[in-house]
Amino acid sequence: MEKNFKIRKLQNFAAIGKIEDEIYLNDLTIFMGDNSAGKSYVAILFDRLINLEKELDNLLKYRDIQKSKLYIQVHKLLQDLLVSTGNDSSLENSVEISKELAPEVFIDTKYIVEEVIIDFIKKHFKGVVSGRLSIEVDYELHDSMMLTIKRSATPTLYEFSVILKYAGLNLEGKHIIEKDKFKDEMILEQILEAIFFIVIKATLSIPSSVYLPASRTGYLHTYEVLIKYALEKTFGKRAHDVLNLPDWILDFIIKLSQTSKNIDESNEIATLIEQSILNGKVVVSQERSDIEFFIKNSRGNYKKKIELPYTSSSISELIPLVAFLKRGFIQPKQLLIIEEPEAHLSFENQRLVARVIAHLVQKGVKVLITTHSDFLIYEINNLILAHAIDKEKRPFEYKDITLDPHSVNLYNFLLERGKKRSIVKKVKVTKEGIDNPFVVDNFQTRAKMIDKLYSLFEEVDE
Repeated sequence: MEKNFKIRKLQNFAAIGKIEDEIYLNDLTIFMGDNSAGKSYVAILFDRLINLEKELDNLLKYRDIQKSKLYIQVHKLLQDLLVSTGNDSSLENSVEISKELAPEVFIDTKYIVEEVIIDFIKKHFKGVVSGRLSIEVDYELHDSMMLTIKRSATPTLYEFSVILKYAGLNLEGKHIIEKDKFKDEMILEQILEAIFFIVIKATLSIPSSVYLPASRTGYLHTYEVLIKYALEKTFGKRAHDVLNLPDWILDFIIKLSQTSKNIDESNEIATLIEQSILNGKVVVSQERSDIEFFIKNSRGNYKKKIELPYTSSSISELIPLVAFLKRGFIQPKQLLIIEEPEAHLSFENQRLVARVIAHLVQKGVKVLITTHSDFLIYEINNLILAHAIDKEKRPFEYKDITLDPHSVNLYNFLLERGKKRSIVKKVKVTKEGIDNPFVVDNFQTRAKMIDKLYSLFEEVDE
């Protein structure tokens, strides 16, 4: 089984009442189901886990960490490092020391990871936690690991690197401490933080994430104003009095306003969106953070500019995705989270967006979407069905784009009747398509009602 970070249990988080099947990310992961059932919050939880390095502070406060095998081995390694230089204060030499850490070292650290996650959920999701928060995670570590601690001495700074060799990769975390503030405990804590971050990051197998929230139109039309507040929230002393936006929204707004030195105007997927859905061109530059939209003029050239506030909501919802693709923010192996990719789109354009998602997956981007759209799911189902058919026999539009059923995870978030809690169930996906009762039952119910209305209509007509 592929190494992956899995959520096995999650209670009292948003509307989540029970997870029947462990939640983990595949090449394409789909959250669908009822409104207010917790889909978006679980998607954002994965986004924040990928950014966990910002949250691993003061690890030594967690219970019994000093009794863990990991703590004992790292503490011994640190002592060896200090002994090799003579004493704590003699930090003039560069030193490197390595030790192999067997997988069993991490077995008794599982509860610490869960406490770290609970701590950061309470910090980031205020008002979302109801009652006693409970979470169980699983991160599969089958390889032995080599931990290397390197210290590079400078006149005033002490720099050390924690390098973990895992699954053929060298994963590294760096820290810099002023020499006059150096303490054994501080170094020990930061080494442990780096290890925990690397372990979670490695099992997520995702270097970074890009989050596209719902209501992208509003953020796109006002991002130039919002970025001033976002920066003040990040760096200002009175940020809490100015604008109260969660970190994932701030990250999105900051990306909207970022420039990039390597603009890719010929990005294939961006071009596909422009030509098949937008019927226009999104322009970004290296020097400015502006995002501009153009349609063809009477001569057939993309010279007629439409100011962003005057673009339709269907266009505005997709412009951030195109801009991020052209700026190079979305790369293979990264996680792209799109809330409601079908928002404000016609049935045909929802079908086309499903194909855009398949193209992203084909390029190696991991995609997580939340959706309420039957039409989006129908087209994803078609792409899965086409995968099992010989290429020469497929309809033309599926010749070069399909979805491997093994690369798709779909979870239903269904509110229990009469309750405000949801149950999360994994839907079976095979070469025969998506066996999703949420969609099938709703479709059959609507079809039966149509038949009933037609029969009654015919009676009236008679």
